[in-house]
Amino acid sequence: MKSGGILLNYIDAPAFILIIISWLLCGFFANAACAEDAQPIYDVNFLRQGNDNAPLPDSFYKPDAVSAGEKETEVSVNGESNKKVKIVYFQNLEKKETEPCFTAELLKNLGVNSQGLEAINSSSFQNAPKETCLDMNQKWPDATFKYDEGNQSGTLSVPQSVLIPVDPFAVIDQSLWDNGINAVRLNYNAYTYQTNNHSGAGDSTTNSSYLSLNSAINLGRFRFYSFDTFNKNDNEKWENNHDHAYGEVDVNPLLSTLSMGGVYSAAPNNIMGSIPINGMSIGTNAQMLPNESFNYTPVIRGVARTNAKVTIRQRNNIIYSKTVPPGSFAITDLVNAQHDTDLNVTVEESDGTQQTFSMPYTSVPDMIRPGSWRYSVSAGRYRGSDSLSHSPNIAQASLEYGFDKMTLSNVLLAGEGYKSVGIGGAYNLGYWGTLSLDWAMERHEDDGSEVENQAAQTTHQGQAVRVLYARQFDSTNTSVQVSGYHFRTPDFQEFSDYADRRWGDGDDYSEHRRNEFELTVNQILGSYGNVYLTLDKTQYYQDKPGGHSLTFGYNALIGKASVGLNASYNKTEGSSNSNDKQLSMNISIPLDFGEHHSSSLSFSTTSSGGQSSQNATLSDSVLDNTLDYSVSAQRNEQGELSPSAAVNYRTPSANYTASTSLGKDSDQYSLGVSGAMLGYSGGVILAQNLSDTVNIVEAPDAANVSIDGHPGVRTNAKGNAVVPYVTPYRENKISLDTRTAAQNVELQQTGMNVTPTRGAVTLTRFATRVGRRAIVKLTLPDGKNAPFGAYVYQEKVEVGMVANDGIIYLSGVLAKGTTPLTVQWGDKGSEQCHFTLPATTESSSSDWYQQTQQICQPGAA
Repeated sequence: MKSGGILLNYIDAPAFILIIISWLLCGFFANAACAEDAQPIYDVNFLRQGNDNAPLPDSFYKPDAVSAGEKETEVSVNGESNKKVKIVYFQNLEKKETEPCFTAELLKNLGVNSQGLEAINSSSFQNAPKETCLDMNQKWPDATFKYDEGNQSGTLSVPQSVLIPVDPFAVIDQSLWDNGINAVRLNYNAYTYQTNNHSGAGDSTTNSSYLSLNSAINLGRFRFYSFDTFNKNDNEKWENNHDHAYGEVDVNPLLSTLSMGGVYSAAPNNIMGSIPINGMSIGTNAQMLPNESFNYTPVIRGVARTNAKVTIRQRNNIIYSKTVPPGSFAITDLVNAQHDTDLNVTVEESDGTQQTFSMPYTSVPDMIRPGSWRYSVSAGRYRGSDSLSHSPNIAQASLEYGFDKMTLSNVLLAGEGYKSVGIGGAYNLGYWGTLSLDWAMERHEDDGSEVENQAAQTTHQGQAVRVLYARQFDSTNTSVQVSGYHFRTPDFQEFSDYADRRWGDGDDYSEHRRNEFELTVNQILGSYGNVYLTLDKTQYYQDKPGGHSLTFGYNALIGKASVGLNASYNKTEGSSNSNDKQLSMNISIPLDFGEHHSSSLSFSTTSSGGQSSQNATLSDSVLDNTLDYSVSAQRNEQGELSPSAAVNYRTPSANYTASTSLGKDSDQYSLGVSGAMLGYSGGVILAQNLSDTVNIVEAPDAANVSIDGHPGVRTNAKGNAVVPYVTPYRENKISLDTRTAAQNVELQQTGMNVTPTRGAVTLTRFATRVGRRAIVKLTLPDGKNAPFGAYVYQEKVEVGMVANDGIIYLSGVLAKGTTPLTVQWGDKGSEQCHFTLPATTESSSSDWYQQTQQICQPGAA
C-alpha cells in the first residue's frame, strides 16, 4: 500500500483513468486498435517529477530516439556479416527526429546493391549532408535499420536479393586498398655474447656481437628496402654483410608487384631454385588474390643444452642469429631466407661445443584454382659471392595455369653459357592427396680456359626430376609430406653452382647432389597427443660422403602436464662414418601463481654421444605477459650442476633480453635488444619489431592505451603507437582497449578498419577528448532545477546530460580555465540556456574532478 501511494503521487487521477481505459480497449479491440501501434505507452509525468510544466527533450517521447551526429557502428546485415562503419544521423526538422544517412558508398561497403534507390529529400534536414542520402524504404518497404546506441551496434535488414554476391575467388575491391603514408622504418636486432673459460689449460674469454638492420622507406606507392647484418668475433673487425637492397611497387591492373635492385627470381616452386640477381623482377602477387597460398616459411627446431647461440647461414652468409635458453626451441620468424636453398644451422653452447645440421628450404606442392594463372619475369646480373670475377647476365620467365585437378607450369632460364628449361605439373589425386612432378634440363659450357681454340669449348647437358607429395587423411588425422625427391644426372648443375665454378672458386661437383629424400609424417592421436617422424637422406656424386637423419617425436597432454619425447639419429657416410644419436624427454607442469601469471615447471633429460644431462627450469610470465623469465639448473654426466637464468622484457618501444649461465669450466653472459623506429610527419615512434606492413595509431593525448590483440603495444605520451603487423590486402580491425584509458580520457572511437597494401604504413586517427570532469548542480534563474534529460554541449559537442534534481555529470570538457557550456532541451531558442564552468582549483588532480553549483542563463553560450 505504501508503494502504491508513492506511485499515485507521480500520476494524477485523470491520467491514471486514461491508462486503465486504454488497457480495457486493447483487451476488447486488440486486433483493431492496439496492433497498429506496438510502441510502449507511458506517462511523461513520471519524468516531470511533479512539475507539470517542466519541459522535456523530444528524445524522451520516443524510446528509440538517436542523437544527431556521426556514429561509429558495428553493423550486421541480415544477421550475418559484421562490419564497423561510420553512419551520420541528421535532424529532420519536419519529423522532429533524427534519420541515418545511407550513401551509395556506405551500402556498397556493407555488401548491399544500391542500384535503383532514389535520394531522400534532405531539404528538411538540419545541416543538410553534402553527400546524397538514399531512401531504402521507397523501393524496399520492409527494409529496417535498428541502432543500439549503448552498444554502438546496428542491425540492417534488407531483401536477400539485393545483397551483393560474395565470390570467394573474386579479387578484393582495389578501391579499398590503402597505400599508406610516407614514412621511414628501421628494424634492429642486436646482442652481445661472452664466454669465460677457466679450465685447467688457463683462463680465456671470447666475445661475439651481432647486429641486423632492416630498413625501409615508403614514398606513396613505392617501397625501398635494405637488409644488412654485422658480425664481430674476438680480435676481428666487424664483418658487414649487405645482403641486398631493392625497391618495389604494386602494378594493380596486373595484380602484380614490380621489384628492382637486389631481388630474387620470382618463379614459384622452381626446381632450379630461386636465383639472386641485381636487376628487376615482376610477377603475380599471390597476397592480392583470395584463397591463395602465401609465402611458406620453415620452422627450425632443435634442443639446446645451455644458454646457446643459434646461427643460420645460407651460402655461407649469416641471415639470422639468436640466443635461446636451455631446452627445445623453435624459430618461426625467419623472414629473410632464400627459397630452395639449404639452411645451415649452428647451435653453439655456452661451453663452446657446437651442433650443426642442415634443413632444406623447399615448399610443398602448390596448386592454383582452375582458370587462374600466375607469371614471373626476372632479368639482371647474377648476385653471387664476393669471390666471383664476373657477374653474368641472366633472365628467367615462368608461367603457371590452373586446370581442373591439375596445374601446369613452365620455366625458362638463359644466362651466359647456360640455358635451361623446366616443365612441371601439380595434380589433385583426390583421396590420395596432391602430387607434383617437375622435370628440368640444362645445358652449360666450359669456360674454355684450358684450350687455345675457344671453339673447342665443351658443352655438357644434365637433367633432374623432382617429386613433391602431400596428403592429409582426415579420417585418421594423419598428414604425410614428401617435401623433396631429386634425381640428378652427373652433369646437372643449377645456375648458381655453374657460376661459382666458372667465375668463382667453386670446385667441380664438390657438393653435387645425386639424390635427396625428405619425408615428414604427423599423426594426431586425439586425447593421447600426437607423434611425428622426419626422415632425410642425401647422396652425392664424386664419392662425396652423404648422410641421413631420422627424427622421432611424441607430445601429449596428461592432465595439466605436457610431455614431450624426441629422438634423433644423424649419420655421415664415408671414411669417418660418424653418427650422432640424441634422445631427450621433457615434462612441463603449469603452476598457479595467480590470475596474471603463466608459470610452469619443466624437467628434461638429454642423452647424446654416450653422455647425458638433466635440466630443471622454472619459467613464468608476469606484468600482463610483458615480462618472461626462467631459472634453470643443469646436471651433466659428471654430476656437476650449472645454474642459468634468462629474462625477456617487452615494452612498447623495444624488447630486452638477458641470459647467464655458470659452470665449472665456463661462464656465459649475453645481452640483447630488438625493436624498431618509425618516422613520419607526426614524429618518431619507438616500437617493437615491425613486419613489412604496419599501422600507426593516433589517439591524441590518450597515453598508455593498449591495442587489442597486440601484447605490450601501448600508446606513448602523445597518444601514438605502431601496430607491428597487419595483413596486406585484407581488412584489419584496429581497436583500442578502453579499460586502459585514463579517467580523464574519453575515447569517442574505439575501432577502425584498414586494408593496407603490402609494405604500407597506414594511419588510423581516433577521436579523443581529454579534459576535466565535473558534477554540477544546475538551476534556472527562477530557482527551478534544469530540465531533466536536457543535453549539455561544448561547441556543439555533447559533454553531459541533466539528471534528477538538476545534477549534471560532465566528462571530457576541454580547457583548463573557465568554460562556457550550453544546455538545450528543444529546438526553440527559448529552450536553451548557458552557464560557465569555473576554472578548476585542483590542477594537480589527474582527472581535474570538481563539484560546483551554477545558474543557467537564457540563450546559448
